[in-house]
Amino acid sequence: MLKRAKSRGSSKFLSGETKIRKREVFPDGDWLTIDDDLAMSGWDTVQREDIHACLRRGMPLPFAVRQVAIKLGRCPIRSKSFF
Repeated sequence: MLKRAKSRGSSKFLSGETKIRKREVFPDGDWLTIDDDLAMSGWDTVQREDIHACLRRGMPLPFAVRQVAIKLGRCPIRSKSFF
């Protein structure tokens, strides 16, 4: 019998640096999903980082979103579902 050499896979289709996003799970869900939902609702990167920091401190998602909105004095129109 012939033994197959283990292939490492081709890197032909990989472009430069690939950004690996770490999975964090909170009571309100997976951070990657929450982050994508916030982005689709109009929250920018800095605001999402603030919400993420609040979630890391143990706040529930609606409270974290409110805290960031109060800090900024406004929130995106499409973010009503988070309150």
